[in-house]
Order: sequence, then structure tokens, then C-alpha cells
Amino acid sequence: MKIVLRDISEEDFQTLYEIQREPAVYEMAVTTPRSEDAFLQRWREKAADPEILIQVIEAEGVVVGDIESFLHEDRRVVGYLIGSKYWGRGIATAALTEFLTAHEKRRPLSAFAAVTNKASYRVLQKCGFHQVDGPSVGSDGVEEFRMDLL
Repeated sequence: MKIVLRDISEEDFQTLYEIQREPAVYEMAVTTPRSEDAFLQRWREKAADPEILIQVIEAEGVVVGDIESFLHEDRRVVGYLIGSKYWGRGIATAALTEFLTAHEKRRPLSAFAAVTNKASYRVLQKCGFHQVDGPSVGSDGVEEFRMDLL
């Protein structure tokens, strides 16, 4: 499936809000969905922050998720979220590959995958990340693996 990464715009926020509300998505990512107001406020802040690099993921002209890099505890971290109806099509792998090639070239780069999120762990492996520790419990209480790309 052909994917496109592009800069985020205010018009994307509602779609991304709906994606993070999907039960399958927040269960897989082991997160809690935010209220609409909290979500929109946080995304406006993220979009305005020059330290956060965000790209919207489109597949066949439809917004299917986002990918971003940001500073977390003195390390550069990458994260992504894909709507559940697009899982299993290679979108996350293609998006992360494109992101690492064309957008985020700083290294080292870290990522975190919940122990229960085997699909994300595999995406990270396919893109060259290697497990460096774990599992450990993150600041949000989630048992996760840290993976690095050097």
C-alpha cells in the first residue's frame, strides 16, 4: 500500500482524535484515550513545538495515523499510531522507514514497545531497532521494551 508522510495541520486533529479513541488502538498501545479538549490542546502544543517532528500518515489519500519524534528523558524517541482498520497492511513499517530516511535522521533514536504489542515490536525490528533492555516498567506504569536505532 502506498503511503505518504506530510506535515500535520489543524484539520488533521479530529481524525487523529478519533483514531486514539478506538478501543483496539488504545488497548494495543496500552494507553488511555484523552478527552477531546485535552487531546486537541495537547496536539496544538505539539504542533507548535519545534523540538517535536510530526508527520501525518496517509494511505491512498486517507489519514490513517501519525508518526513523530520528540525528546523524552534526554533521548530522542520515535512513536507512531495507526488506526486499527489499517493494521496488517505494512503501513507502520512503510511509514517508519520513510520517516527514518527522509525526516528524522538524528541518531541514536529510541522507541518503546509495550510487551503486549508484538506487532509494534516487529515493526521496530524490521526498521533496524534493537532491544537494549527490558522489559521494564515505564513512567506510565506500562511494561515495555526500549529499542534503539544507532
